Order: sequence, then C-alpha cells, then structure tokens
Amino acid sequence: MKNKTLLALCVFATASSNTYSANSILPSPPNELRKIFPFAPPADKEKRSLPIKPFHSKFTDGFYNDRIVLKFNEKHKIRLAKNQFMRLSNEIDSTATKETDSINRLFENIHAKPTRLFIQTEQELDNQKSQGEKLAHKELEDLNSYHLVMLDYLSKQEIENLVDQLNRSNLVEIAYFTSLPSLPVIGAPADIAPTTNNFDAQQTYLDAAPGGINARWAWANRANTRGNGIRLADLEYGWNLDHEDLGFNAADLLSNVNSANDDFRNHGTAVLGEVIGADNAYGVTGIANQVDISMSGDDGNTNNRAAIITNVATNPLRAGDVMLIEQQVFARADQNLTAPACVSQGALLPVENEPAIRASITTATANGIIVVEAAANGGLNLNNVIAQGSNAIMVGAGTSANTHNPLCFSNHGTRVDVQGWGQNVVTTGYGSILNPFTPPTTPVPVNQRYTSTFSGTSSASPIVAATIADINGHFNATFAANGNGNTLGTGRLLNSIVMRSLLRNTGTAQGANNGAGIPATDNLHNIGPLPNIRAALEQGLPIADIRANGSNGPINTNSATNVQVTASIATGGIAGVNADWWVVAQVGSTLYYLNSSLQWTTTQSPISQMDLVNQSNFTLFNGNLSNGSYTLYFGIDTLKNGTLDFGSALFYDTVVVNVN
Repeated sequence: MKNKTLLALCVFATASSNTYSANSILPSPPNELRKIFPFAPPADKEKRSLPIKPFHSKFTDGFYNDRIVLKFNEKHKIRLAKNQFMRLSNEIDSTATKETDSINRLFENIHAKPTRLFIQTEQELDNQKSQGEKLAHKELEDLNSYHLVMLDYLSKQEIENLVDQLNRSNLVEIAYFTSLPSLPVIGAPADIAPTTNNFDAQQTYLDAAPGGINARWAWANRANTRGNGIRLADLEYGWNLDHEDLGFNAADLLSNVNSANDDFRNHGTAVLGEVIGADNAYGVTGIANQVDISMSGDDGNTNNRAAIITNVATNPLRAGDVMLIEQQVFARADQNLTAPACVSQGALLPVENEPAIRASITTATANGIIVVEAAANGGLNLNNVIAQGSNAIMVGAGTSANTHNPLCFSNHGTRVDVQGWGQNVVTTGYGSILNPFTPPTTPVPVNQRYTSTFSGTSSASPIVAATIADINGHFNATFAANGNGNTLGTGRLLNSIVMRSLLRNTGTAQGANNGAGIPATDNLHNIGPLPNIRAALEQGLPIADIRANGSNGPINTNSATNVQVTASIATGGIAGVNADWWVVAQVGSTLYYLNSSLQWTTTQSPISQMDLVNQSNFTLFNGNLSNGSYTLYFGIDTLKNGTLDFGSALFYDTVVVNVN
C-alpha cells in the first residue's frame, strides 16, 4: 500500500458514476489481459431453492407431538393478526383468499394456536433479509412467512393428516414436524487417577500439528490469538453457570433459558471448557479464553432453535463474530435414512435439515456471522441430504490420533467442511477425571468436575469455533494496528465463506483410512481437515500489488514517456474463494473502472468475477498519460456481488503516477 489516505479510500468505495469519456483519458489494456480475465457477464443474484414437500409425512418418535412449523408461499405475504392469518399481497387472487380462510377455520376447529416463529419484529427481519441479499448477492427467505402452530390433544394420525392437508395447499410452501432435543451421549468415563489438578498438559488438542491445532504456538508467537475482541455465542440447552473454571457473568445467559437436565448442563459446560476455560493454575485452558462469550438456550417455544439463531445474529453478535450451534435433529421418516450400528440414537442430522433453521442460518451468514454447525452424530452420508448454500461451517468428528481418521458415528460427505477431535477431549463438566483432590473427596462437587472423555461432533465443533475466534481476533487487531499490506486502516474480520476456505486450505488433512466400525466396503468418509492455527496465520490473507514502471510509487514522469502498470496478487490461505476483481483509476475527483469488456467506464463494475488464484506481474496498460495526477488501484473483494465492498472483504493496493 503506497500513499494511501482515508479520504482516498472513502472516495474509492463510494464515488458515483458520471458521463465523462473514460477511454479517451486512460490507455486501453492489452489483449493479453483477456487470458487472465475471460469475459463473462455479471453474475445474477443466486436464487433460493424451494423445499420439496413430502407426499406423506409420517410422525415418528423424536419429534414434538404438540406443534408443527408452517411456512406460507412468500408471494402471498401472509401474516398473523389477532390469531388469524391474513393475506397482504396486493395481487387479486380469490382462490388464495379462500384458502387462507380455510386454514383459519381448520385451526379454529382443532383449537390450534398459531404464533410467529421468530422473536424479532417484522421490520427487523425484513432489514436482515435486505442487507444480507445485498452483501451475499443471493435471494434469502422471508422469515416472516414462518409460523409455529401449537396443537392440543391430537393423535399421531391426526397430526400426520394435518401436515399432509397443509402441504397439499398451494398457499403453503412447507409444513413439517419439528425435532425434539437429542440428549447428548459421550464416551464412558475412564477410571483415571489424577496426579494434578491442572489438566492443561492433558489437553493435547492444543498442541502442534499434526496432532493438535497449534493453539499453544499461536499464543506464544502471535498477539491477540485468544479470541480477543471477538464475540462467540453457544446455542444449545444448558450449562453449569457456577463451574469454577468458566467465570460466567449473569448477562452471558441470553433469554434466561437454561435446562435443568444434568445431561444438557454437562454438555454445555464441556463445550465451553474447550472455548473459555480460564488460563490459570488449575483445571483446563480454553482455546479462545479471552473471547466475549454468551449462551442462548432453546426451549422449543418462543426461544426455539430458528428464532434464537436469528436473534443472536443481531444481538450480541456482529459481522465477523462466531455462532456455535451445538444441536442436532432427527431425520424425518420420509428421508428414509438408517443409522449404522455404531450409532445408538438413530438417524441424526445437522439442525439445518429443518427449513426454518436453514433459512435463519443462511440469513446470518449472509450478514457476516460465522456459523459453526455440528454435522451431528448419525453416521450418515450427507450427500443428497443436506444441500450446500447455508454457508455454515459444518464440523465432523475425527480421531484424536495424528491420522485424524473419520469416526464411525460422524456424519460425513462433501457438505462437511472441517473436523475436530471427536474423542478423548479434556474439558470441564461430567466428572470422568476422578477426584483431583488430596485427600480425595466423594462425591466430587459439581462445580469442580472435569472430563477426559468428551466426544462426538459435540466436542469437535467447539475446537473449530474457538479456532475461528482466535484467527479473526488476530487478523482484526493486527491489521487495525499496523495499517500495512492490504488493510483499510480498520480491522480485518473474515466471513463464513472466507474462513471456511482458510481452514480447509491450511488444515491438517484427514487420514487416508476410515475409522474403526466403518464398513470396509465404504468409500472414505469425508470430514475435512483439522484446523491448524499456525498455518492459517502464517499463510495469511491475500496481498495485492500494483506498480508503475516497476515502482511502488509515487513516480513522476511526462506525457511523452510510456507508463506501464502491472499487478500481482498472492492468495495467502484463501485460494479458491469467489471474488470480485477490481481495477480502478482516480483522475481528479473521477473514478474509472476497467470492466469485463476491458473498457474504462465511470459505472462501478468489476473487471471479473472469478475464483481467487495467484496472478503474477500482468500488464494492465502500457501507454502515455496526459498531464495530471493518477491514483491507480488493483484488488479483490471476497463478497462476489458486483459491488465494491468497502470493509473487511476488500484487499487492494495503490500506486500514484504524476505526469507533468
């Protein structure tokens, strides 16, 4: 970055178009540039896919029998007012109006009580949709079209008939049963005699790669690598708020929902020990022990899974913060999935298997939240089950050995992005680390319990979420402080898409073999690499470079001398990310953009929209310039939306040419 000022940056990002003839002021680019930037029209906004309604919905154990979720076709703009559905669309459609009335009568007859599924106001949800669509250049769902319908005293057959009747209506986009919470299962406690009450040395997942995630190296060699400045929200059911090694504040528990179930409380306590265990002389040390933590519990009603995702995504989280979803759902009967023998609870899937949850996750990631989602412990291939597109980072479970082979119970497939340790995780809660006291105390007080056997995608996902907090905390603080390279003078917070690429490109590859219990006839179960914080930080982020006559500038020349402008970009650790590529020239107060037709224009447009790849020393133009001062920009932004996004997505460089 050369001679860059905040004023110039603001102009670069926000200047509007005018009618000057750009191509008479700036030299034409060489034809060879087309080899680097093939012509392609701007990408259309990505359309959302509609859910497929089942022909028949079969109610099974594992689902609530007193509620269903109902989503109306968005074009009708159906809203709830005084317990009645009203069609607000301006389009005249007598059939739709009659169907709306029919659904109201149906619910009255069975004493059903519909409510809005989401907590936030209609306007707040509309704002999230609008902002997310602009940033992500994709169509998002109208969350105001979702409703939770509470039912009274219906048999399983009556519930099935109700859902089938609703799904036959053209007014309804989808109606479905919603999954009960799945009780967490961990490995059996091991009879381990403790030698010390400080278990840090046993947390070998913190160690160097290939075994661990290289957290200790990061803490020792890079500043702000403990989640500093980042907010992380854990979404599940319960926690022990009084555990000695976690140090909660009352305000950390959002919505005041905390299950009394010991299994759920132990689970949440174990998750957060991996993330925020205090760095002290006892217990465990969390990977991101300086992160700003919060927890939000699911009660299945007002604070249902979909609602708390959307609520937490706007308060307390901000773009670049982390949402950890430590939940799983049962597969629907119509999905015809059978879990392998190593799974005791049945066919379990990631929470985004439910349409409303997927819609809320997609809206959150479009608005810059990094969502980390457990792939779930169903032992299932997610290909053709869970579609791409939510942009949550999906986490599978691997062995704790250096090979990091997939564990039998872990869901797998191309939708799974990365893995964490799915066994032998030392953390807070449960109590399988027996009696750390001298003399022994029986029973061990609940607030001083630790385990060495936390497992599943439940133990894997916090490793990934905390790693992300460490990486984003470092990039944000470092780039804000030093102002060099490819920063904007503000922090650098990666979004879900870019962070996923960084973790996958720099992680320790999964083993070449399947883990124990997986049939020998199965292909390798993809669960992705184990994150490596050191590699992610050392490979870093893209660095753009632009030069005039081989110089970083500024250069002084005359109108009779050719000026050759060349550019390069190194991808760092995020090769393959979809990006907008930009070449911009500022002449006086006017901005000129080199567009995909290789023409200079005052209309804001990228030269290309393509995957990020290394490019070295290619010529943008070589010719004479008239007298004046020229500020030339080259860079990419990782929000592929055809708009120059001024913020964390933008990586660029400048050079100044003065012609006298």
